[in-house]
Parts: sequence; C-alpha cells; structure tokens
Amino acid sequence: MASATAAVRHQYTGGTTGVLYTDRRNFYLKPSKYAELFPNVTPFLTFTMRANFRTGLQDPVFKLFEHRAPFERRVMSQNSASAVTIAAASTGAATESGAITVDGFTGLNPSTVDASWEGYQFEVWDSTGGTFKGMVICTEGTGTNTLKVKNLGKTAIVTADNDLFIQKGQATEEGVVSPKANSDELVVVWNQAQIFRTPLEITGTLAQASLRGANKDLARLRRNKMQLHKVNQEGAFLWGESPLGTNLDASSDTFSDLDKLVRESGGKPVRTTTGAASAIRLYGASSGDMKSYWSAINKSTDTYDDFVDRMEIAFQYVPNSGRKPCFVGGGVMSHLAKKAMEKNSGWAINVSDSRKSDSGFDIRELITPHGSLDLIYTHSFKYEHKNDMLLIDPANIEYVQYRPSAFRANIKTDDGYDGFKDEYFSDAGLGMTNIKAHQLMTYTG
Repeated sequence: MASATAAVRHQYTGGTTGVLYTDRRNFYLKPSKYAELFPNVTPFLTFTMRANFRTGLQDPVFKLFEHRAPFERRVMSQNSASAVTIAAASTGAATESGAITVDGFTGLNPSTVDASWEGYQFEVWDSTGGTFKGMVICTEGTGTNTLKVKNLGKTAIVTADNDLFIQKGQATEEGVVSPKANSDELVVVWNQAQIFRTPLEITGTLAQASLRGANKDLARLRRNKMQLHKVNQEGAFLWGESPLGTNLDASSDTFSDLDKLVRESGGKPVRTTTGAASAIRLYGASSGDMKSYWSAINKSTDTYDDFVDRMEIAFQYVPNSGRKPCFVGGGVMSHLAKKAMEKNSGWAINVSDSRKSDSGFDIRELITPHGSLDLIYTHSFKYEHKNDMLLIDPANIEYVQYRPSAFRANIKTDDGYDGFKDEYFSDAGLGMTNIKAHQLMTYTG
C-alpha cells in the first residue's frame, strides 16, 4: 500500500490560528516606529510666545495699558434737524454762526466741547461723507455739546442733521496767551491666566513592557499628551472666552466680576483667558474705517476690489515690516489659491510657494497693494473655523505666563502605587491691546 503524500510546509501553514501566523511571522515594516499625523499643530501658540513673552506676574489676573490716539480720527456730527447757515467769508472777514448742537464724538479730546476747542478747524461733510461742504473754525465752545464757528471759505455752508465735522487743524490768534489745554488718559484692558493641566497614567507593568510600534508606551503617551497640552492652550488662546471680559471696548466689562466663576456651588475660581479671535468677534468694530470683524464674506461674490478694500483697513496701522502674520483654515487657503489662478476674473493676487518660518512652520506669502500677508495654515482653524482668517499685529499681542510651564513626572506615589502618573502644566493667558490693530475675517459659501 502506498504512503500518503507528505505535506509541503508553506507560509500559511496552520492558517490564522497556527503558531506560524500568530507568533512567528513579522508583518511590520518598521516595528519600532509609527507615523505621526500632526507633528506641528500649534503655530499660533508658538507665534505668541515668540512675539512677546511676559513673565514675573504678581497675580494671575493682569492689566495692560493702551493708548487710543485721539489724532487718528477726530469727528463729530450735528445732532439737530434744524439747519444752521454758516455765512461765507467776505473780503477776508466772516460772521460767527449760531450755536450748533453736536454729538457722536470720536477721537476728539475731550469728548465734550470746552474752551480748548477754540481754534479747532473742521471740514464739514454731509452725513454720508460723500459731499464736502466747506471748512470752518471753532470760535466759541458755548456748552458741552454746542459750539459756534466761522466759515473759512467763500461759499456759505448750510448744515443738516448728522452732517460730519472732521477736525483737521488748529489756529490761534496773534498776541494772546497760550490756548486752553486738554489731555487724554490711558485705557486699561485686562485678561487672566488660565490653568492648563494635561495628565497621563499607565501601570508599571505596561511601562516596563517592550512593544512594537513604539517600544515604550510611556514615552509615546508623553509625546502625545505634550501635543494635546499645546493644542488645548492654542484653542483657548484663539477661541476662549471669559465672563470677566477684557475691557477692549472700554464700556461693557466690569473688573468687579473677578473670580466669580466657579465649577460648582462653593467651589474654587476657574479662570479662563479670552482668546484673540473671540476678542475681535466680541469687541472689534464690525463697520466703519476702524473695522476689525468681517462676519460673512461670500466667496462667490468676493471681488478683488473688495479684497483690496479690506487690506486697506487691515494695514492702516502699518507694521514696521509692512507684513502681518495671517492664520487661516483650509477653506480660506483654498479660496485664495483659487482666486490667485483666476487671472481673467480681475483678481491679481499671487500666493507664493511654501517656505519655513523662523519658528519652523510653513508660510505662504500673499502680496497685497497695502502690505504682505504671511499665510499660516493652522490646525485650530479646521472644521467649524476652516473659513476663518485671523490677522495679528505682533506689537499688540503677547504670551503672559503666571507660573512657568512644567512637565511633572510620577506625581502619584502614595501607598507604593504601581504605575506612573505624569502631567503637563501651564498657567498662562493672552495679552491683547488695541483691538483695531487685529482683524478677523470669516468667509461663507
């Protein structure tokens, strides 16, 4: 009788349950390495730390001074439906007008009429700012919201409700003492440091084990949690809010609300910092010449003319370098790249190839007629914020550290605990001044 044919041993001998499959075969190209999806995810946090790093605080809540230059835009408007006729100057002389009632003081110092206004020269425009009516000089401040003027031109001016009076100069008569003086004051803004704690924990047995992918899981977790810690910081520095507010609009926030937020009844204070994007959305002007917040720019109807007009506002406070960092989501980056290719549609922008910044993240340059933008693709602007575009003035933002950031290893040791618990710790907040120097633009569509 013939013997049975001997089985030839092959790669799959024993199937998926055999020792060859389960224990002996090695399927791993790089058994001691693993791919990292997000090697550098917090460019905004890195930028704030490099722009201005402040430490040595006496309290986790901090105040900053800012100066809102009164000479930037000095305007008021007529607050009366009754027309006032300002007679034309004739043969070098002019007749004083009747009292003109005004309000809506912007940049004028002080913010009510007084004797120091005498000699101020004003252009008079209609309420739209589209029709120039003439130039006048203030001859008398007759009340806190009334003044009299004389015409400096040879055409009579008839004012109307909401006409604009824009201060342009000052003239003092001959042979008199120095005019009455006025002064302004610094503005106080604030924010607070926020405690960030990112823990990790692993048993002693797993910490000792040699594993594939990452040989030691404790080391892998430490790297991962360090990134998570930085992502949490950047998220708060961009989108965080605080019931304490910042006083960046110098009107609605109350410092007496300090430390009232607790996690539960009778608990301890929880301090949160107000992030840059949130501050602009909450406090930035949404209209006018000092606009900071564009809430809905429609991609499909956005024109090159519109874009240039936005950049004119963004660069009116020209940085010394003529350049602004601009943190964007993928939606904005795609929109600008598409527009850069639409040469026949009237768009004339160019987005450069990627280059590395001094901080190690990728930058693409976009040159506008008013200045250059360093476009920085930012992970924190993905998903819900992919269509956001944040322009920052480096001179008016800073990383404020109350206590030094630290990695605290093996913090759980009671009763001979068989394991490791570590944490990353930071106690820091965002300092932000002169809100109109920053811009937040949100695209739709």
